[in-house]
Amino acid sequence: MTALARAVRAEAVRAGGLRGAGAVLLALAIAAPAAVTLAVAALSEHVARLASSVQVTAVATTNAAYWVLSLTPVACCAVTAYAAAGSARREWDRFLVPNPAVGAAARWLVFGGFAAAATSGLTAIALAALPLVFPRVYGDVRLVSGAGARMVVVGGVTAFLLCGAAIGVALLLRHPVAALVAVVGWAEIIEPGIALVPGAANAQRYMPFHNAVYASGQELIFAPPWSPDGAIAYLAALCTAAFALGLLASAAEGPRGRGGAHHAGTATGNRATSTLETARFVQRSVDHDAAPVRLLVTSSRTFAPSR
Repeated sequence: MTALARAVRAEAVRAGGLRGAGAVLLALAIAAPAAVTLAVAALSEHVARLASSVQVTAVATTNAAYWVLSLTPVACCAVTAYAAAGSARREWDRFLVPNPAVGAAARWLVFGGFAAAATSGLTAIALAALPLVFPRVYGDVRLVSGAGARMVVVGGVTAFLLCGAAIGVALLLRHPVAALVAVVGWAEIIEPGIALVPGAANAQRYMPFHNAVYASGQELIFAPPWSPDGAIAYLAALCTAAFALGLLASAAEGPRGRGGAHHAGTATGNRATSTLETARFVQRSVDHDAAPVRLLVTSSRTFAPSR
């Protein structure tokens, strides 16, 4: 098993479980956008049924999943940034994954993969269910269409890319709460609020979360100066640059090579102490199931000092 595969496996174990970041992701990334979408649809349908004098415009496919496409990636990025910043501060994480690039890439794959699955899956459910439950307003929405397929597929791709940028921000700030506030504040305050600043409304068209929604085919008032396909390329370059910048900042903090791990193992003096410390770390990080046991065995071999 390669170093990246081991890091991905460890990250998935640590993020999973009712006490891990997986539960928070599940609640924020799925429950919250679903509740908002359902509430907006129910209210629109109710108003449409009140009287003939009240006219509600029918919603098209390209405008049916806005809350999912805008809220789900933000929630995933917030939890991703929080987890990545916390990991950057823990010494034992450095020993488990000595190479910071491998650790960050593994975190991007795990959290980005969940973000992509949550965004695509919830978008597909919304496009399929809304016209059946709320036919007056959402009767024209079609999942099986070019616009519907694009929203499902591209929505997942852009959510994955945004998680990479969130990790870059986390590595730059190296503080969980600061990273979370920075991501949420940027997405929910700076990006929408900049349109209200005189002379700065044009800047909104270049914002990352704004381009992610636009790339999926969602209708927007302030469209970026390129096509939806161009928005994907722009977002990929932007998120990769943020991720790389975070890695450079993390590398500047000091060496995280095998020498540090060997020094820590030697300082413990014996195999039992090293294994005990690793067990405490794993116990705090993941739930007690079969996967942490396997991780513990692997870690105890890794940290054993040379004879």
